[in-house]
Parts: sequence; structure tokens; C-alpha cells
Amino acid sequence: MQSSSSAAPKQAPPAQTPLIKAPPKHPPPKQRKVTTACTHDVAEPDEDPDTAVLIGSMDDYLKRHRIPIFVCPPFATSWWMYGPCCGLVWIAPMMLAGFGFLLQNFQLHFATYYYVHTMTQHDLLLNHANTTQFNDSNFIALSIGRTPQNVSFGALQDTPTLAVGPYQHTGLLPLDMLAAAFPLLFIVLAVAMDNVHVWTRIMLCFFVLAVGKGFFAWITVEPDSNGWQACRDRLAGSTYSAEWYSQRRSFLDFFTIDPTSRLCADMMWSGHTYFVALFAFGLHECTRLALRASSAWKRILAESIVAFLAVVQQVVEIYFVLKSRFHYSADVVMAILVTYLLYTNSTIAIMTSRWLTPDPKRLKEDFLTARREYGRKYRSPTWMLTLLSRGVINLGCCCCDSSQQYIYSREDVMKIVHAIELATSSIDHSERFPHDHSSHLKMTPDIIADITEEMHMLHDRSIWHIDEDDGAEHSSPASVREFQPMRS
Repeated sequence: MQSSSSAAPKQAPPAQTPLIKAPPKHPPPKQRKVTTACTHDVAEPDEDPDTAVLIGSMDDYLKRHRIPIFVCPPFATSWWMYGPCCGLVWIAPMMLAGFGFLLQNFQLHFATYYYVHTMTQHDLLLNHANTTQFNDSNFIALSIGRTPQNVSFGALQDTPTLAVGPYQHTGLLPLDMLAAAFPLLFIVLAVAMDNVHVWTRIMLCFFVLAVGKGFFAWITVEPDSNGWQACRDRLAGSTYSAEWYSQRRSFLDFFTIDPTSRLCADMMWSGHTYFVALFAFGLHECTRLALRASSAWKRILAESIVAFLAVVQQVVEIYFVLKSRFHYSADVVMAILVTYLLYTNSTIAIMTSRWLTPDPKRLKEDFLTARREYGRKYRSPTWMLTLLSRGVINLGCCCCDSSQQYIYSREDVMKIVHAIELATSSIDHSERFPHDHSSHLKMTPDIIADITEEMHMLHDRSIWHIDEDDGAEHSSPASVREFQPMRS
């Protein structure tokens, strides 16, 4: 090669050619058409593969390896995956969540019924009088007050509410309207991204939370945190007063009740809290997935903004909920805890994957169709199908890339190790890892046995297998479950 720093460079022999050719100073950028809107194609310089575009179509994703933040036309990805069934895939989880909400309110009327009967059958209007055994000097500060005229009299003692000060009537409508921003933004973002996986998981969590709230409200009835008198005043302005609830009612009477009528004793857990927390988690995950191909600082900043706004909203709302004695502190804490545990629950994630993931044969056909019609460079569909997990869990951390956790069963792990065994079958036994010469590079049955034992997996002799030929159940060795590669 010629040296540009030499004052009088020597001419290279004609027979010699440079090993590396210097690029031109200003190479013209390659031009490509990128779909930036539903009906417009704009020529832009070529970029690195697997980069993000703001608005993209299936052509961008399959042909050009661009990752669209927003999919245009809407539901294009779902139509590609599920065809005419894509509407059912989206609507069914939403209908399940709506059914859960109705079932929650149905059960909360049972809780109100039992609470009203409890309070009417026990006279809480006690005469307040000092005695020599227990005079005023023996009273301590309690959240329930001291007389029937105090708000929350007859409720349970809730120590943390003492820290927010005395009772103050607070209208929660402005806070409810602010809280509605989180589910609204989640719905808009999930639909615009065509992200049916997060959509389905959030709807499943909502169903369980709603049904669970109604169930725990009536199996053990907690006294209303506002007190018995506040409950009667609340029901007095409703179609179904305390007098209606105090009468003997049959199970069928509650099927005709207005589901939007006022309630009492709907304590465990706080509906305000779990509603906002769940959709805030969903919005945070959608933000992460939308920016998964962007720079780290952009993604972390966007996720942090969503998390900050959710925390601020929850802190303010919880303060006024406790200030107005609308819920017990335990209701709020349990709502946050149960919501997070359900959101990160592996069963919910696996159910979501079972609902949305086609069978391997159908997935293989989709990969081949994408290669044939769009030129998508799926270099090895077999490896992709082998490594697909049964579910994804997001732990909700803004800065940690490891907050995305993937679920693999014993069957999945065995499928992976057998695939590696097949892929390394031609490697010599003497080959070692470059960074660890004490470890063999080739996957062998002995290594597979070490892995399964270290992971405390069930041995093959401890698993019942069904013979596809005769349908009989029997214990079989690992050879029966040998990995079978998929032919392209």
C-alpha cells in the first residue's frame, strides 16, 4: 500500500495490488425507499440493519430488517401472524378483562350485603361515657376516632393514616381523571405498536386482579374504612339503600342489581391502586419494546419518565385516599404487591404465549413464507424455533437490560442441548473452548447429564412418556426424546 505520510513515496510494482483499497473521501450514500407513512415512500440513506424507524410496514420489517416503532397500516403484524383471526386475538383478552370487572362488582355487592347485615345486627351506637376503669387519660390516638360521630368509627385501626393527619373529605374525581391517562396511553401505544403480547398479558392480569378483589371482599368482610355512618350516607344516595341491603335477599336478587350502584366495604385490595399500577407497568414495557433498537440513553430516559410519572401519580393519590379514609393502608400495599407479583408471574406469561404462539409447524411455514415472498434472511429457522421461549417476563427495571426474563421448561432445555449436540457432532473430542481449555467444546451425553443434574431436572426415568404408536404410557430413555432437526 502507498504511504500518505512519505514525502517521496515509491511506486509499487505493477504486479502488486493493495490488499485494502482506500475508500473515497466522500462516498455517495446508498439510497433506499423507506415507508414512513401508510401511503408515502421516501428515499433515505441506507442504515445499519436492525435499526428502528418511527413508522414502518411489514415491508420494512421483513425486507429491510427495520424495526418499526409504530406499525402502519394498523394491525399489519397481527394480520401477518394470525390472518382473519387477528381480531379475535385482540378482542378476546379485552372481553375477558371486561367480564372480570363485571364479576368484581357483582361480588362487591355481596360484600356490601354482608357488611350491612353485620352492622345492623350489632349495635355500634354506644353511649360515650367516662368510667373510673377507663377515663380520658387512658385514650390513645386511633384512626377510628372516639365517638360514633367521628368518621371511621367502627372501622379497623389503621395506624399509617394517623401520619397523614386528621380526616379530610377529598374529591377523587380529578385524580381519577389523571389516573385514566395511564390505561389510555397504554391502549394507544399497544395498538399503534401492534403489540398483542403485552396487551394480552395485561388483560389477563386485570381479570385476575378484578376477580380477586371481589372474591376477597366477601369471603372475609372488613368494616368500611369510612365507618358505618359514612356507609349509610353513601348508600342513601343510591338506588339500593342500607335498608334494601338489610333485608334478606336471595342469590338471584343480585343478578338484577345495577352494577354501577354505590358500595360499602370494598376494601381488599384498592381498586384505584391496582388499576393505575397495572397499566403503568404495561405502558413502561411498551415503551421499552418500542425503543429496543434505539440508543441506550434514549430508551432509559423514556422508561424513567414513564416510571417517574407513575410513581408521582400513585404517591399523590395514595395520600388523598388515606386522608379521606377511602381505603385502609393494607388495601393499598396489597394492591401494589399483588399487581407486581401477577405482572411478573410466569403462569400469566406462559398462558399469554400459549394463546398467541402458533404451533412450530405453522411458525416454520411463516419463516419460509417470509423468506420466499419478502426475501427475509432468516438464516436458520431451526435455531429460531429451538431457542424460542415459552414466555417473557419484564421485571419493570428502567436501567437493567436483564429485567427481561425468559421462561424455558425442561423440555425446552433438553431440546436446546440436543440441538447443540447435533450441531457439534462433527467436532473432535479434543477441541476445547478458547477461553477455557478445561472445558470440551463438543456437546456430549455426559455433559448433558451434568447440566440436567446441576439444574435439578427430572431424570428421564422419572418422566412418563406416551408412545405415539400405541398410546401407552411408559418410562423411556433420553433417546426417545432425541432432538429432531427441522429441514428447511
